[in-house]
Amino acid sequence: LLHITVTSSWYHQTALLKWADFDTSAISVNASVSQVFEMGPPRLIDYSSDWDGDVDLPLLSLPHESRTQARYCRAHIGLVMARNSSYYVYNILCVQMVICVSNFSVFFVPLDDGASRIDVMLTLILASAAFKFVTTSMLPETHYLTMLDQFGVSVLVQQMLILVAVCVEQRHLLRQADEIDEHLVQRQDDELFIACGLITGILCAWFALRWRSRYRAREAELRRIATLY
Repeated sequence: LLHITVTSSWYHQTALLKWADFDTSAISVNASVSQVFEMGPPRLIDYSSDWDGDVDLPLLSLPHESRTQARYCRAHIGLVMARNSSYYVYNILCVQMVICVSNFSVFFVPLDDGASRIDVMLTLILASAAFKFVTTSMLPETHYLTMLDQFGVSVLVQQMLILVAVCVEQRHLLRQADEIDEHLVQRQDDELFIACGLITGILCAWFALRWRSRYRAREAELRRIATLY
């Protein structure tokens, strides 16, 4: 809820502010801000019944706020704004999901081609870093990690762990090139692929449950504000 207080230039014994029900303003659907925010219609907050805050909302200005000690009428307007998450889901989260799934492409490169495996992972890490750099200006600057930030960091951690696992695996193959059991190594590589897939699936399910819980809490708060104001 965005609270706006408007102070008139009329003396309170001369004029009285009233909320007009006609000629109301609205945001155009073609405006750029409507892609990021959903804005409800402005409402006049009634001091006697609607306001549920900790600070009182006086209907008149205070005497010390005017050089003539006169008191003027005030109107308190409540404007409900909610961030439109679909813009970020389609433009950021979906791309991060594609990169997250693409990380498993390294396991489809032959085991004996270690250089290509490392090249694939380094390319994906650079793609994630570049995407993070581009989308930083699209996200709000906060002192904490948002869910999108947490998912992006999780993708980078996943890439780092896969890269380390591939490097360790290739080093082991080079050290025991003469005594290597191809079937055993292939099975270990498949187990690594399954383990990474399970961890990624658990993380994605956890993020999906958190998003659903926060979305429900957000909708409940918007309904409460709409009913109250």
